[in-house]
Amino acid sequence: MKRTSCVLTERLGSDDEDLGSSDEGEAEFPSDGQGAAESADGKRLRLARQYLDVVNRETARADEAEKEDDGEDAVASRLQRDADIARGRYVQPMAQRVFGELPGDATRQLRGHDMAVTSVALAPDDSRVYSGSKDGTVGVWDTETGRRIASLRDNEAVRGRKSHILSVAVSSDGRLLASGGRDGLVRVWDARANSAKQRGSPLASYQGHRGYVSGVCFQQDSHQLYSSGEDRLVKLWNCDELAYVDTLFGHQSEVLAVASCGTRERCVTSSADGTVRVWKIVDESQLVFRYSGASSNVDAVAVVNDNTMVSGAQDGRLSVWSTLKKKPASSVDAHVAEQAERSWISAVAAVPFSDLVASGAGDGRVRLWSCKDQKLLPLLEVPVKGWVNGLALGGSGTLLAAAIGKEQRLGRWAPLPGSRNCVTIVRVGEMCA
Repeated sequence: MKRTSCVLTERLGSDDEDLGSSDEGEAEFPSDGQGAAESADGKRLRLARQYLDVVNRETARADEAEKEDDGEDAVASRLQRDADIARGRYVQPMAQRVFGELPGDATRQLRGHDMAVTSVALAPDDSRVYSGSKDGTVGVWDTETGRRIASLRDNEAVRGRKSHILSVAVSSDGRLLASGGRDGLVRVWDARANSAKQRGSPLASYQGHRGYVSGVCFQQDSHQLYSSGEDRLVKLWNCDELAYVDTLFGHQSEVLAVASCGTRERCVTSSADGTVRVWKIVDESQLVFRYSGASSNVDAVAVVNDNTMVSGAQDGRLSVWSTLKKKPASSVDAHVAEQAERSWISAVAAVPFSDLVASGAGDGRVRLWSCKDQKLLPLLEVPVKGWVNGLALGGSGTLLAAAIGKEQRLGRWAPLPGSRNCVTIVRVGEMCA
């Protein structure tokens, strides 16, 4: 704070100065009861007190001005934050709170699915977790109590392998839930289902993919839905109008994952053709990023912000991509196992506009990472019993949900002995300062 200097209009008298034996001096310096005229020491004391009073007043005014400046700085900081979010540049620091070892009571297993759990999604307020399974159901769970609230199944769906649910997603307002299945259908449900009367009654079913639907996601602050499939296509749906919108072409092999791109009308996909693609819906164009690792399959992708993505490949490498570079900005060997198939990264997740990222593979490990300056730094490891087929991080960064199965979500490769079909909830807040 800059102190404002003050100058007294009346100067301090010196010892040589006549301190006013005149009548004028007596009028200016009232008597203190010990003499008609003020002594030299008394005058110095009085002027010193006046000086301190002026300093205190100026200091108070300066403090008030500083508070106003702080208020203006807070407003300016908020406006800058909103502008950074609009440009896709804002990064909320969350990773710095995650450290140490995992407490024994920080995890909970939610069991109820008869077959492998393939995907998970968290409600915007972290109150519910939604799970898709190969048993053909979508589970709705209370994250606080672990109770299964509802089990959603389309009564018109065929039974058997075709009924597998491979992906789930929830809209940012918490109203709609989408699921994609091996039967090629995209179904939209009421995400607020609380009772048995909701079962077997999807709000809508979209048919357009030839082959399984590998991924679904909602555009942020919208009911526009993206779906990806075995047929190499990405499709757009308008859930408010219950209508098909568009199809995106470009991938040369099956599309394995799709994620929405924050505030912009974009989506990001990963594919078995070894590419990560950013689709600019309005511009009707795409950015293509080619992965050159030991395995060409890029199975999972997540969006950190509008300019940064994270992908996981079958060779166990986790890569950070920038929209400004064709090659990965950085890569790490995130999951390394003696058996090659155990290194297969099958799920990644990120808290949008933050530095917190999670990855999961066939090695029975979920790993949390800090993604700062487009570089990955390990934070901690969460052991699980089975394949990590899906991951979701809550918006607050305090809750992690993992879809765990005895086998991989798209096949029956390398089943893990002693594994379980369940949803695992991790209270990341238990590891925060």
